[in-house]
Amino acid sequence: MLPSTFVIPCRVARRYRGVVDIYIYSLLGGNVDLDPWSVTSNTVDQDTVERAVPFLANFTKLERVFVGGFETSKGLCVGFLQSFYDVEEVEKVRFLINSICGAFRSGSLSNKLCVFGLVAVARGDEEVCQTSLNVLRSFPFESIVNMGYCHSSSSGEKQTLDSIECCWMDHGLYHMDIDINSQDSRIYYMQERPGGVEFLERYYNSHEMLYNHISTVPRITIITEEGNELYVLKVEEIRLKRIEIIIKGSVDVTKLPSAEVTHAIKRAFAEDDRDPIPPREQCYLAQSMFYALKEMGFQIDELDFLNRDEYDGTRMKTNLPVDQVRDYNFHYHWRFY
Repeated sequence: MLPSTFVIPCRVARRYRGVVDIYIYSLLGGNVDLDPWSVTSNTVDQDTVERAVPFLANFTKLERVFVGGFETSKGLCVGFLQSFYDVEEVEKVRFLINSICGAFRSGSLSNKLCVFGLVAVARGDEEVCQTSLNVLRSFPFESIVNMGYCHSSSSGEKQTLDSIECCWMDHGLYHMDIDINSQDSRIYYMQERPGGVEFLERYYNSHEMLYNHISTVPRITIITEEGNELYVLKVEEIRLKRIEIIIKGSVDVTKLPSAEVTHAIKRAFAEDDRDPIPPREQCYLAQSMFYALKEMGFQIDELDFLNRDEYDGTRMKTNLPVDQVRDYNFHYHWRFY
């Protein structure tokens, strides 16, 4: 983890070639003031912009890099929140993103690297964001398919601000966002690249995109009176619509293995896509999310998600043993709606 400034010589960095994660907190010069009237006081550190790529190029096994800083209200780690910066500061971030693009194309950065915390936005006179196009032409395919749209209600910036304002929202680090929303446009530019067509065929045929939308549902954290930490999944309407669009394309969800769908849902309980799933007794699936997926045709079973405090004979309206109850039309009281 690199604090407000970093001056690590390359000869020292080379001793740690096995490093897979790096967190750079010096991009956002000082702490980010989220007061809308303080936009002009927020700055991007030019030194970090210039040094970041040459520094990262020393780590050949790098899998993840986060670039950002901290906000002032709660001291939480945040990525670049472009709405709180002047045009000149946003331009510095464009320079950094384009530098990363060049490093990917030259082979200086690992093709397994995912970048977190940055956002590419169009200049005022651009019909199409040129920085975003550069990203689509340069970044690893596996990274691009996880990128969001910077102006959407589910953008990294929006989720970051929600988690700061609402104590129950999980605070996380988000994949890079770009300023191209059209999926067709993204696919077009990916297909232009060597290996792009083959990657997309594998991606769609494996239903990875569908599972990714399910497994990245934002989780809600609840602290009980006893001090226990619980996690709740409740899918937002916009994500349900995206899942519906994917399904209408060419996916017969009734034929998807139940175990794969269940695993994708449970992955969303983990804090990070590489972290283990928390113990079952900490994980709760909201009734609304379960029934929404069920109505779409997903072959999922209540008993794969229910905890012991969520059912009894009365609530399930049946005297059958728990392991024999397989009809989702038996309505019971879910703790979280």
